[in-house]
Amino acid sequence: MGYATDWKPTKAENPSFVCRECKSDDVDYREWESSDGAHEDLHYRCNGCKRTWWVEGADA
Repeated sequence: MGYATDWKPTKAENPSFVCRECKSDDVDYREWESSDGAHEDLHYRCNGCKRTWWVEGADA
């Protein structure tokens, strides 16, 4: 399947969420779904330090 959503700000849904690296609260995320629909991962992007990371098997 691939990405199920475009980038969205985390702040609207989770105001206390911050980047793991620089602690900026300017973080976006998008949802990724496996081709068989069995699992969903979240891909995060910090707009402060440009770091990206994944949370596998997340509940979106």
